[in-house]
Amino acid sequence: KEYLDSLSRYKSNVGISKTREVSPEYEIGINREIDASADLTIFQRLKPIMNVIITRDITNQLFVNELLKHKHNIILHIIVTGYGSTPLEPYTPHPRTIFRAIQLLLAAGFPKEQIVLRIDPVIPNEQGCRGLELVLDIFAKLQIKRCRIRMLKMNKNILGRVQWTYITSFCNFPNPYYNEMENKVYAGPSKAHMSRIYQILKKYESIYEFESCMRGFFKDFPGIPDLGCVSFKDFNVLGVKDADILKDFEKSDGCSCPVNSKELSNNRTQCRLKCVHCVHKTTNI
Repeated sequence: KEYLDSLSRYKSNVGISKTREVSPEYEIGINREIDASADLTIFQRLKPIMNVIITRDITNQLFVNELLKHKHNIILHIIVTGYGSTPLEPYTPHPRTIFRAIQLLLAAGFPKEQIVLRIDPVIPNEQGCRGLELVLDIFAKLQIKRCRIRMLKMNKNILGRVQWTYITSFCNFPNPYYNEMENKVYAGPSKAHMSRIYQILKKYESIYEFESCMRGFFKDFPGIPDLGCVSFKDFNVLGVKDADILKDFEKSDGCSCPVNSKELSNNRTQCRLKCVHCVHKTTNI
């Protein structure tokens, strides 16, 4: 409540106009459109206050060198789903490879408290639930506290690719969002799906501090707050005291990030990792 009150007090004084423009000195960098390891030019556009870097691959030494160089103002989201090096994520490193890469990154001096383990997406079928528990078990050894959960949401592009991949790789397609009673496929998880995932997360609540950026999906499940990819938690970690920088969380429906978060990448196409669940449209499917 105190934090939200501070946002309200500063909201009219911090460089946000009625047209929702943001003064450059208050901008926060983030890469949502493409994996950070696939576009090293994002490091040429970092913002001075803080940057959220999101990646599935920290095995590239050039990328690691940039992270270490700018570690003073970076929150690093490392995505591990359990599908790395499978048909769903063919060019993403295997989870154990990422585990070792994180160990090396920490040994090189990147602060552990600035790392967020991000499981994105979680697919609530049998394979997906096993993958979720596999990741939580393996990465518990690293003692990274923050763990971010994001469920699979299917648009038409993703549904076509996922369906094709399952059929060609596993000879069937156990669509987790198919409702047999209604003979209908939904775009996102049902309450029953969320309950199943929540029961898995409960087993690890003493190890991780869970959070989610899917507004409302975990509203019925205590202990998993809705936080944007940029949030007050990040500023607490980096020791940023200026409350002016977070001012409006109503950026768009389903997004909890403030309007002063700015995309670091100029690329708006599928990156080299070719994940089947990528939100970008591809030409082959």
